[in-house]
Amino acid sequence: MIAYLDPNTAFRFLSPIAGRRKRDRAVAMYTIEKGVHGEQEIQMLGSLMDGMIEFKVENLNTFLAVRGISDVQSRAFIRYSATKQGVNIGSFSLDHIR
Repeated sequence: MIAYLDPNTAFRFLSPIAGRRKRDRAVAMYTIEKGVHGEQEIQMLGSLMDGMIEFKVENLNTFLAVRGISDVQSRAFIRYSATKQGVNIGSFSLDHIR
């Protein structure tokens, strides 16, 4: 949506939608990609959210970091891998996630 609208218009459009989801105690997920969108756009849209999960790839290794959502052991980037059998996060295995 941001690719087709200026960031301010997208913000004005998403603001009441995100507010309604919070009031309903619903979970909503929005995706945005760094490099395609500027840091200012990401921060502006991130301000509407309760938190975010940030992903990155370095040297063919995948990492995630939890920002602002609930209580977590670490807000640093943690290595993860996904297989057909489950998701391995750091030293934990979450086989029940498919």
